[in-house]
Amino acid sequence: MLPKKRRITNKIFTLINKQNKGKNFFSPYMSLQLIEAGGIETIIENKKNTGSKFATIVSKKTERLAVGRNKIRRQVYSLLRNNLKKIKSGFIGVFFIKKEFKKLKFIQKENEVQKLLEKAGLLLKP
Repeated sequence: MLPKKRRITNKIFTLINKQNKGKNFFSPYMSLQLIEAGGIETIIENKKNTGSKFATIVSKKTERLAVGRNKIRRQVYSLLRNNLKKIKSGFIGVFFIKKEFKKLKFIQKENEVQKLLEKAGLLLKP
């Protein structure tokens, strides 16, 4: 599971949806909406930026049962947690999962998350 300080709060998420700014990155299995944290976090939480924050959204169209939606969400959070040290700080990202994602094996899911992070330019160069 992703640490709580690295997850997006409900207040931040509603603010992001209202602004509708940022960049979108797509793959056949998921999409990533990315916004620079800038003033959003400091306005809401009065804290310094501790790093990038993420959320995962799995709709009922993707998986009907809550058990399945939670499983997919936990898998994505686990994949993000493995890459936290490689991810640049100062960004807020929301992953929107598509139906095809649940058909992939875990290794393929890991590759897809990695590709999307690279496409967004979030990974630090070694």
